[in-house]
Amino acid sequence: MTLLLIMSFSIISGISNDLYTQTAGTAGAFVRMGFSSTGIGLGNAGVAVTNDHEANPFYNPSLLGFRKKYLIGAAYTYLPYDRLLNFGYAYLPVNEGAGIGVSFINAGVTNIDFRNTSGENTGYGFSTENALILSFGHKLNFGVNFFNKLSQNKILLFALLIHFIYPFSSLAQNLPTNTILETSIHNNSFWILTNKGLFKTNDYKNFQAVYTESLTYISMSTKKNMIWLSTQTKMIASFDQGTTWKNINFPYDKIVDTIGYYGSLIPQRMLPLYESKQGSQFYITSIALDPNSNDVWIAANQGGLRRSKDFGQTWQRIFLPPKHTHTLAPSTSIQGLQLGHVETIRGKRYGDSVYLVTHAIFASNGALWVGTKSCAIVSFNPSDPLPTWKRFDKEFGKLPSQVILDIKEQTFPNSTPIIWLSTSRGFENGTDAISFSTNYGETWKTPISNITLSNLAFHYENIFATTNSDVFIANDTCKNWKFIYPPFVDKENKNKILTNLVSLNHLSTQKFDTHFRIWIATNEGLAYTNNVMETFSIIRAEIPVDENKLTYAYPNPFTPNQHQFVRIRFKALANKPVTIKILDFAMDVVKTISSNEIKTQNQEYEELWDGTTSNGNFVANGVYFYSILFQGEKPIFGKILVSK
Repeated sequence: MTLLLIMSFSIISGISNDLYTQTAGTAGAFVRMGFSSTGIGLGNAGVAVTNDHEANPFYNPSLLGFRKKYLIGAAYTYLPYDRLLNFGYAYLPVNEGAGIGVSFINAGVTNIDFRNTSGENTGYGFSTENALILSFGHKLNFGVNFFNKLSQNKILLFALLIHFIYPFSSLAQNLPTNTILETSIHNNSFWILTNKGLFKTNDYKNFQAVYTESLTYISMSTKKNMIWLSTQTKMIASFDQGTTWKNINFPYDKIVDTIGYYGSLIPQRMLPLYESKQGSQFYITSIALDPNSNDVWIAANQGGLRRSKDFGQTWQRIFLPPKHTHTLAPSTSIQGLQLGHVETIRGKRYGDSVYLVTHAIFASNGALWVGTKSCAIVSFNPSDPLPTWKRFDKEFGKLPSQVILDIKEQTFPNSTPIIWLSTSRGFENGTDAISFSTNYGETWKTPISNITLSNLAFHYENIFATTNSDVFIANDTCKNWKFIYPPFVDKENKNKILTNLVSLNHLSTQKFDTHFRIWIATNEGLAYTNNVMETFSIIRAEIPVDENKLTYAYPNPFTPNQHQFVRIRFKALANKPVTIKILDFAMDVVKTISSNEIKTQNQEYEELWDGTTSNGNFVANGVYFYSILFQGEKPIFGKILVSK
């Protein structure tokens, strides 16, 4: 069982009689509903009650000075839609002509259906809100609240929301999840790497599970029948298109692995990476499969660059050119090479940032390009026992900065490809930029700077890149460029939307006979465009509603500044107009989000609510209800917990 505790404190100010006319959606809706049979029977005009046994300190604190006896009262109310409302009060005379009143109000909602951003159920919970009111009355018929004497009859409300979550799993249909990490075209299938595992599709509607395990996936690489996946804790590989899988051990070193050789017989210092000491810092950032051999290359933070010639059974650590070294070859006699990650021992820094490897790809000519946190390097003979390397950084190549975020190749028919680098200054001097080379790294140009771009993709002369929140488009000279900002809205369904809070995880292009497609992988689903970002189609996980409930809302709990929208999913009961309203605890209408729109029977739909009232103000924390009313049918109700 998981316990989620949310505490919020709200102050409701205003003359107590006006409390009942506040706009729906503000804090403390439950205190507007009335308490005790007398108060409710009088339409909550309890201020007019003067009978000694009926007077209530919540309605009229000024009568406290007329009471001479102690009095305690309580009321319990069970309301529809899993609501609870309880009220207790007490009169405490302190001396002749003065008294203190204490009122306590408790409201709660049970059976709240909690769901994540994909619509999967994550548990059920309940919410409670409490108001404690202390009042003081004097025989001169002047009464004020104890905490606010100078404010004239204001009420101080403390609201405490407590939510218990009882999680259980739920299986998705169609797109398995909305958290898409990477996409790839392989063997005429479209492959999707998600937080739920690896899936593929041929029709973009039905997604076949290839490997399902809820892990934090980082990298995917495919070649012929091979598929390699990496996470922060493991590597897995399939050699039969995903039918069977094999765990690949992480290539940790032994503690005694402190000496290595490159070319000459001069021993070079090595910093071993062993699990007990640095395992938590070691993770694979990229996997590259050699198109001309069976070699598997992994780029690893802290672990450097490693190669396996036996499908992951053993691994070879690769020496890379250190700082101030443009070319590293077996014939080069270089002393003082240091192989290993960056490590600080007793205040002294050892290692080279070139072994903090961020990316590795094979170009169309078989060259292996590697990005690190200090440079970009390339080998044109990566299959050799000791590859030759060239280093490009500020010193060699005049790159604007040294941290390489992404490396991609832009190819053309019958023309030399272009190598692109996305760079970041990191903690070093420099500037965020993208650079390219048309001659395999001999010279570099930097057309755009002072912006962090990653996830590069291409289609002929078009360049696509992403920041964390938008897409960049330019031609190959980068002279004309523009940004495409979310939200991305489906061209056929306005309620299929990727919000402007979306996180862009990956970008790829796909060629068809008559057009090409751009895929955008996000934490809210997939978006694609066939016309260079003019219009979009959205693919999201669609979990059917329960046949007994006919509706759910997600994400729930809903945080407006984090999610932007809560999606209300429902099944149409008839071919009739439907109206959807948001209600507060008192069942006052907060907002109408859909009015008299005709739906098709048995089809499922989604409507969006941004967490605001009809006046455009954000609602207070608490549980809100929504009603789905088809003309001539009984309404369907659901609950949304808003937590800001």
